[in-house]
Amino acid sequence: MASFSPRDQQRGRGGKRRSGVALFKSVSLFFSRSAAASRNRGGVREGGAGMRPELATGATRGGQPTAPSNTFLKKPTHFTREETDALTLIYDKLIGAGKSGSGSHQPSVSTAPLLQIKAKEGLERSVFRDLLHNTFNICAEDILMERIFCVFDNSSDGLVKLEEWLQGMSVFLRGTLEERIVFAFNVYDLNADGYIVREEIFTLLRNSLVKQPQDEDPEEGVKELVELVLKKLDRDKDGKLSLRDFRESVLEEPLFLEAFGQCLPSESAIVAFLATLS
Repeated sequence: MASFSPRDQQRGRGGKRRSGVALFKSVSLFFSRSAAASRNRGGVREGGAGMRPELATGATRGGQPTAPSNTFLKKPTHFTREETDALTLIYDKLIGAGKSGSGSHQPSVSTAPLLQIKAKEGLERSVFRDLLHNTFNICAEDILMERIFCVFDNSSDGLVKLEEWLQGMSVFLRGTLEERIVFAFNVYDLNADGYIVREEIFTLLRNSLVKQPQDEDPEEGVKELVELVLKKLDRDKDGKLSLRDFRESVLEEPLFLEAFGQCLPSESAIVAFLATLS
């Protein structure tokens, strides 16, 4: 990670000046990337993408109370019992694919490749990353793919268990705005200490900068971009982003939900996956 000295932090746009045009392009790219992510999901919706009205409001279906997701879950999800069963079946099939061996037919999910999974334990990193990329169209930097896995794996044992799978998919497919804000913040909080600091923003944005051949210090432009982002999102001006800072920024400007990189599936991927649960 880059080291920010007090002089770096005070310099902002000053100090060793880079091309104004290059920095403008970098800032434009930063905002356009967020806009593209929002468009792919069909905008930020309070009820969550694809959420059914009766699941969001607790209404009844056909005059009968909506079935609970599953009694073994510690926290409720946005799925009906039938959808939970379908997701559990998908999970079990993926587990079974790893047990059946290479010589027999192995089931797949949507467009996901044949997956090798550690039997009876949970989804491993490589399997999960393939699923994110091939089924949910998430094409992100390695560090973001790793962080998405870690947020799903809330027990931090290196495997996504069934309950973690169901809880994570609930946010992925039908999460409320608040749930997705918390999820995205946790992904961007690289060391999981409750704050997104300069060094973490630098790591997340280093590939966003438009590099110029004449630049003597390419990292200087990234530092300037970090300062601009902090100035915009750091509501209490303490030099770091808390969940409250991030929440208030997203509520004011929904484009900031995925400001530091894609961490949620596109709307088309959500619709396609939900269709497999019917």
